[in-house]
Amino acid sequence: MEKQIPPERQRNWGIDALRMVATIMVLVLHILNLGKVLQFCPQGSMRYIGGTVAMAATYCTVNCYGLISGYVGLNSRYRYSKLALLWVQVVFYNLLGLVVGLFMWPEKVTLRRLLTSFLPVMSDYYWYFTAYFATFLLVPIFNKGLQSLTRRQARVLSVIIVFIFTVFPTVLAKDTFSLQRGYTMLWLSLLYILGGCMRRGEIFTGRPKWLLLLGYGLCVAVAAIPRLIWDTDSFHVLGLDYSGRILTEYVSPPILLCAMILLAVFAGIKIKNPKVQKVIRVLAPASFGIYIFHMQFDVLNLIFRLPLFRWISWQPAPLMLLLVLLTAVVLYLIFAVVEKLRQQLFAALKIQKGLDKLEEAVATLFPKDHQPYGQILTNQRQEEAARRAKDSIARAKDALLAGVTPDALLTDVEEALSALGELTGQSVREDITARIFQRFCVGK
Repeated sequence: MEKQIPPERQRNWGIDALRMVATIMVLVLHILNLGKVLQFCPQGSMRYIGGTVAMAATYCTVNCYGLISGYVGLNSRYRYSKLALLWVQVVFYNLLGLVVGLFMWPEKVTLRRLLTSFLPVMSDYYWYFTAYFATFLLVPIFNKGLQSLTRRQARVLSVIIVFIFTVFPTVLAKDTFSLQRGYTMLWLSLLYILGGCMRRGEIFTGRPKWLLLLGYGLCVAVAAIPRLIWDTDSFHVLGLDYSGRILTEYVSPPILLCAMILLAVFAGIKIKNPKVQKVIRVLAPASFGIYIFHMQFDVLNLIFRLPLFRWISWQPAPLMLLLVLLTAVVLYLIFAVVEKLRQQLFAALKIQKGLDKLEEAVATLFPKDHQPYGQILTNQRQEEAARRAKDSIARAKDALLAGVTPDALLTDVEEALSALGELTGQSVREDITARIFQRFCVGK
């Protein structure tokens, strides 16, 4: 009997590491923008150039989350209780944010905000969770389609998605599919499908990491250059109007490619050090909670109004970028502590177990799928094919019990496989049949 591989060994530590890195990149991006570090830098200065390049390098974070969802979710177990847990988690942080607001800005804590805290999908402010919630409901449909794709089909579909939904709209400067710069459920669904295609089609798999990182650097440069030249101004090419920020959007080709490259790089990283694995095991699951908590309105106001960020923007470019990164890491660790406390509280209250039982209770209200015998046989030809397969298998079984050698059974087995192929529409190649009988051993 083949030894079962423990689930722990099947874990892709590189992907979990990317969750952590992507969350730190989100914090870097928000320090530069919401902390106004980039705004305080004089345009054209080395600080401004460095900050703009850093922003372009980190702008792909939301795309990374979406691609990871498809890459991992393709072969994961689907449970509604997981989505319910995320909902409860968002509600928890919304209420925690309101508590902070009561002490800091009580006039901004309204009944509307309280009600929205319990219904986050009803607010544009929680756009990512709203888009993720809707996408998650369609995951079983996405997975069925993705799992039916061949390697080549997955690659072709990836190219189609990239060109139809990013390259052409960017070139034409027109939001043809109403992607709204990537702040929609449609964009997140496309990222999920693309992430699944990357896994199914083994896109970028086996490529040298230095080559992938070179491609990442080129994409960052392409995204940053228009921003450095025109910033918020518009420019015209062949009668088309472009914004200087057109390539620093979630839906722009270089930003999407940055996320795809990072996913490929981290998916190929083999982390075997137990200490590093332990750190990842503790911090990676906290990534979603960190994102949700730091995006609370009151938390944002409390943190990003600190004079620290103006002081950081005054430093020389290399030091400024280093301080931005260190601040992001420190914030990540602080928020991670809050998230770990939240996880312990939920564990003590047995929230996950309660949601699992609720899902099972709801499932009992619906009868299980049942497929009666013969339902797939829709005509006389299929019935005859099934009968031939059954007769051939019976002859092979009788011959085997009578002591006939395996090679003498080949004709009957091939007839059975051929008949089954007529039912399924699949053919059995000769090399597969030969391999089956090479491994056949009487007496095992």
